[in-house]
Amino acid sequence: MTHSPHPSLSELRSLALEFCETVAIISGSPDVRPWNANQILWAGRSAPAPANPIFAYHQLEPAGQSTHVAILGVESRACFSRFAAIFGAEPSYRESYGESFLRDMLVGLLQLSLPDSPITPVPSPYWKRYVAPAVAQLRAGSPERYADAVVTAIGALPVPHPATIVVLPLAGVHLLAPTTVAGVTLIPEASCTSDPDLAHCGMFLHRLKDLRSRADGTPLAFAKLQVSAEPGLAVQRAVGRTEQLCRMLRLLPNPGLADGPLADPPRIDLDASDSAAFYIAETSVGTHPIPVRRATSEPQGRISSWRVEPRLAAPAWSRLARLIETGPATDVEARLLTSLRHLGDACAEPNAALALAGSATAIDALLSPPEGEATAAQLAVTLARHVAQTGEEAFHLRVRAERLAAIRQGLRHDLFRVVTPEDRAEGIWLAFSLLETILEHPELRGYRDLAPAS
Repeated sequence: MTHSPHPSLSELRSLALEFCETVAIISGSPDVRPWNANQILWAGRSAPAPANPIFAYHQLEPAGQSTHVAILGVESRACFSRFAAIFGAEPSYRESYGESFLRDMLVGLLQLSLPDSPITPVPSPYWKRYVAPAVAQLRAGSPERYADAVVTAIGALPVPHPATIVVLPLAGVHLLAPTTVAGVTLIPEASCTSDPDLAHCGMFLHRLKDLRSRADGTPLAFAKLQVSAEPGLAVQRAVGRTEQLCRMLRLLPNPGLADGPLADPPRIDLDASDSAAFYIAETSVGTHPIPVRRATSEPQGRISSWRVEPRLAAPAWSRLARLIETGPATDVEARLLTSLRHLGDACAEPNAALALAGSATAIDALLSPPEGEATAAQLAVTLARHVAQTGEEAFHLRVRAERLAAIRQGLRHDLFRVVTPEDRAEGIWLAFSLLETILEHPELRGYRDLAPAS
């Protein structure tokens, strides 16, 4: 495998040494204070004391069996942030490994250097599969040997990372057959056993059986993606793209009727007992928590294929699907994806005030200048220029847009103001119309194209 240039290993070694000195590892509950001397397994010179502010606790492996807890303080956080920044300065490493992976690696190698820890590679969690050459260098109580092990571990990481297949459980997506949109393959449960990646994966089929046993009559569906990154980062990116796809699907059936949360928006099911992505990597298979939290995990409804697929074939929405898959190449494309995020969330927002504020933010994301703010009147004129077909329609659009902007201005400091269902629907419809119109004009590339000088 071809390796890209390493990040600055000398700087990372120095920071690993510093990080080691900022961490305490104790045996027992970190919430029972003060810790006594018998609990402390390792404490660096700058490690947090019981009275100090604590940034994070990390229960050490093996989970459920070990009583060891790593305690990170403010100094640990600052040191790790610098470590992650230097590691990520090399794009190929940043694209392959996430910050959670780095934190697990740094804390995990420190655990493996404790006197009562076996200095042998173990199969779980997955990061340990990549750092086996480092383990032999560890020596109990030696920060220098620990720093050397961190550098060895980084040198052993495969870059670029092989593809990881991520499978996300979806709620509210009805499919007759597998279909691919925005680089995401949507698979109904009936097709899982014939999918080339899933049909022979016993762990996934067992999980599918568990999900079926919990079913409430709503058909199961999954989103499958391939991401060239370690499993944790792959799941994070897969969730981001799938959520954008769900936002787009949420817009397609009936945005003009959005006087409440749109009927049947598809949502990732984040129920506590099954809010995990399934992954298949080169060296491991398993589940990983989905790094998203929702106010509710109930399936949100249905979108039938016949309501969605014809619109997906339209040039505007085909273009948006490509942007979700490939990312933006121009300023306008970045604005389109940002606007989609705000508008898609507004469509599923039960609070009318928040929904109107979200739709107004979606319009701002598309039309506001890169620096400074445009007035409500300026935004209304620009919106009408893009959306209106006639001069009379442009006049009415400007009036409506300015009226909604005034309501939104009042919401900046008071989200408890009453917003009517009609105003909510109008805000979402204006934002939707603007988004669709700009999607239909790929020649628009920068802000000057969106808002040319009068």
